[in-house]
Order: sequence, then C-alpha cells, then structure tokens
Amino acid sequence: MQNYIAQGRLNIASVLHDFINKQVLPGTHLDAEQFWSAFEAMLVKLTPQNQSLLHTREELQQRLDTWYRQEGASSADPARHQAFLEDIGYLVPAPMTSA
Repeated sequence: MQNYIAQGRLNIASVLHDFINKQVLPGTHLDAEQFWSAFEAMLVKLTPQNQSLLHTREELQQRLDTWYRQEGASSADPARHQAFLEDIGYLVPAPMTSA
C-alpha cells in the first residue's frame, strides 16, 4: 500500500516526496516548502486546462473508434484516413515558424 504525505492541499506519494526533497532540491536554492507551494499553485492553475484537454481527447477517441468500426478494411486507404483525421481536428496544419 502506498503511503502519502499531506503537503498543503496535495497528498504526495511518500516515495516521490522523499525523492524531490532529498535528491532533487538539494543544491537548487529552493526549500521544500517553496517547491511544494509552487507545484500546488501550478496544479491549481493548470487543472481546468488539463480537464478540457482530457475531454477533447476522449471525444476524439470515441470518433476514432466509431470510424474504424464503421469503415473496417476501407480505413486502410491513406487518403481517406488522413481526410478523416483532418476533418475531426486530430491532424492540423503545422504552425508557421518565424526565421
């Protein structure tokens, strides 16, 4: 059974807590309280975006599963496959890079 350590609003696996505190932080000029406080703040800030991305991933996966079940062997046609992936937003054009 995994042991957890309460740190702020987080419950951290003791093995991870020990690793960060004893192996990662020494020599960084950060103390454990600073690190865990900042980590918690980052999680709080990014959790809504992460939930949204997970929802999008689930929707894409459902559309992929449905398409592959319906298309069967014809899903192997590369042009149709690419068009489908572009249509559902799974494939998007590469962003333009500035020189």
